[in-house]
Amino acid sequence: MKNDPIIEEIHQLRDEYASEFDYNLDAMFHDLKQKERKSGWKVVARAPKPFNSESASNLTKSSSGR
Repeated sequence: MKNDPIIEEIHQLRDEYASEFDYNLDAMFHDLKQKERKSGWKVVARAPKPFNSESASNLTKSSSGR
């Protein structure tokens, strides 16, 4: 597969960010939430879509090759 320079840059930046926190997900989450609060941007939380068990059942059947 051909290397994509944009994807490589994203991976590098992501690794640099994670290494700042010793790859500690809790610390990264805390940092991102803090940046989110300081940004002043309104964060929109949407209600989850209702679960339709019939659709999920059909999806499972079609994906299993039955």
